[in-house]
Amino acid sequence: MRTTSVVGLVAGTLALLGFSSAQSSKPYGCGSSTPSLEDFRANEAKVESTMARLSQLRVEEATTNITVPVYIHATYQDNTKAGGYTPDEDILEQMSILNTFHANFKTGFSFILAGLNRVNSAAWFQNATEGGGFQTHMKRQLRVGDARTLNIYTVNFTNVRLQGYSTFPDHYAGDPLDDGIVFNIGSLPSGYLTEHNDGTTMVHEVGHWLGLYHTFQFGCLAPGDGVDDTPYEATPATDCMPRDSCPDQPGMDPVTNIMDYGADDCDAVFTPGQVTRMQQQWLTYRQNNNSPVPPNETPTTKDPAATPPPCAHDLCTFGPKLDPACNWCVELVGNLDILCINNFWDRYCIEKVGTKCGIQCPSTTTAGKTTTSTAVKSTASTV
Repeated sequence: MRTTSVVGLVAGTLALLGFSSAQSSKPYGCGSSTPSLEDFRANEAKVESTMARLSQLRVEEATTNITVPVYIHATYQDNTKAGGYTPDEDILEQMSILNTFHANFKTGFSFILAGLNRVNSAAWFQNATEGGGFQTHMKRQLRVGDARTLNIYTVNFTNVRLQGYSTFPDHYAGDPLDDGIVFNIGSLPSGYLTEHNDGTTMVHEVGHWLGLYHTFQFGCLAPGDGVDDTPYEATPATDCMPRDSCPDQPGMDPVTNIMDYGADDCDAVFTPGQVTRMQQQWLTYRQNNNSPVPPNETPTTKDPAATPPPCAHDLCTFGPKLDPACNWCVELVGNLDILCINNFWDRYCIEKVGTKCGIQCPSTTTAGKTTTSTAVKSTASTV
């Protein structure tokens, strides 16, 4: 629930490289920041306004069969499964689980794998934590599509115990390039997080991407998670045992709900109210928000051996101080990292140019240092 969701592992650190099958006995949890009541109410008001403008028939027609294109950006540090090179069959199984869950609860959503982009980047694979510079650079370089396009970035978190985190529909307009889900390979089917690798963690994160909050949002206080048929819940569930953590509110805790934190075999249901909320959030924030990510942000597959633009040498040497004919690429890099466009032109920025623009940069001198940058051809791209 919230502005950005983070499914976190609350105890200990991962073993070396994070691939140990021995897991802490403490429950997995979510470390998301909670939206303010002001933001929550603004979101609800916009949804209500949208619904008031649509007839019930139009709503039903618009939400009967929604196909969501999914692009998976699989980062890896080496060609092993533990190193992030997730087998195709695991990814396809995850897509099947996601689709089956939504079909079982008649949400109206289906998900089609539109693209699989393998990216060789140990830095992104290990360090793409929520709000950090690595995840920001990763998303700005890789994200494709518009508000209706789900981008999933598979990573491993070396220094923090996270299962994943997601953005929410109402934040797309403010930062389209940040939209999407960052997901731990350990929670994919047959992943190393053995208590959380049945594929339902992805269903949870996609629930956030479609506008669902956690069932314990705001605890026992109104407005809770904004869904009438999910009872109030004071704290996340850690198992499937029935409980009533908000005795002054009606109903038992929704420990079997996919948006709670119980063990995977508890993550069993969407409620009808949650289905309605996802559909309304889609119509309000995603269905008609078809402003795409700027074309310059689309991952390139240019061959570095191809003839570079005539200003390639200047681009590599002088950074933003270029002839206007080169602006297409300078602006692209500037969009990726504002530091690169503000005369902080170091090797990091030069390598971005090489990767994104398909330019073979010669050895160059920047800020008194000699550096070499090599452009990368991408079926599996290197960052």
